[in-house]
Amino acid sequence: MAKPGLALDLGTTNLAGFIIDLDKPKDHFNASSACSLLKHGRDVVTRLTFASNKKNLDILQKLLVNDINNLIYSLCKKIKINKKRLDRIIVSGNTVMLHFLLGLDVSGLKAYPFKSNIQGQISIDASTIGIAAGAKTRLFAIPPVSAYVGGDAVAGILYTKMNEISSLKLLIDLGTNAEMVLGNKDKLFAASAAAGPAFRNKDILLGSKMISKIAQMLRSGQIDQTGKLSAPCPLYPIPYTLSQEDIRNLQLAKAAIRAGIEILLDKAGKKISDVRKILIAGLFGEKIDTADAIEIGLVPKVLKTKVRSIGNSSLGGAKMVLLDP
Repeated sequence: MAKPGLALDLGTTNLAGFIIDLDKPKDHFNASSACSLLKHGRDVVTRLTFASNKKNLDILQKLLVNDINNLIYSLCKKIKINKKRLDRIIVSGNTVMLHFLLGLDVSGLKAYPFKSNIQGQISIDASTIGIAAGAKTRLFAIPPVSAYVGGDAVAGILYTKMNEISSLKLLIDLGTNAEMVLGNKDKLFAASAAAGPAFRNKDILLGSKMISKIAQMLRSGQIDQTGKLSAPCPLYPIPYTLSQEDIRNLQLAKAAIRAGIEILLDKAGKKISDVRKILIAGLFGEKIDTADAIEIGLVPKVLKTKVRSIGNSSLGGAKMVLLDP
């Protein structure tokens, strides 16, 4: 690779990276890894509490930088290039995770009126925060909109091009921190919801399997419309039994996401029937069964043809910025 660049999705639960030759965009490689910050909380609110003092904030920052360095090392080893040759790194992530990465004070994110210390785009030498790349490698962070609508939501908008078309789209980025965007080229409305660890509870590795299993149990009568479970049920192929608590956790996450969607529709003065496409993104967005998501009410009841899984829109948007600064 003559001029490599890295697009990075800084997720709450996982990191995903995409390295590409900027001179020959067809040559690309990707990798992902678990986020080491999980040991200090599965959700951003728990981590914010931990990061109340400078010592703990430094711990989170170093863990996150170490994760990124390991990802860079893995990718560069895979394609046999020196990491010092990286030209630039584009980071997409929610506002809280960007604060952790940059070691910024998070006190403003913990209480109303929820203020971010990031204003506009961040552009720094990657080495200044400990990233092991070249001395001239630049790091750019896609700017967040607010304390809880992050650069990952902005990346999702870019990736779907919903800001360029007249038809109304709804983007739902499912993850530990769920974000939703409704709109078109005229106006965009965004919100976030604390889905928490409900999609990744205990040993359940893919929320998509949990969603499909619950939809199946709902259809068969093993779960009633209130979410009451008649008997614990195995979740295949994962050796884990779904409990009543698991279902209640999913209901809480689902309710938070749906509340966000309903509020967006209300603010925009629209009905769900006005939405041309519902786009489901996120770590397991590409693996989710859209019919099952509709069945359990995670997605509003619309024609299945209106709902499409688009994979990791945060990383997709970061790749676009990497190729066209």
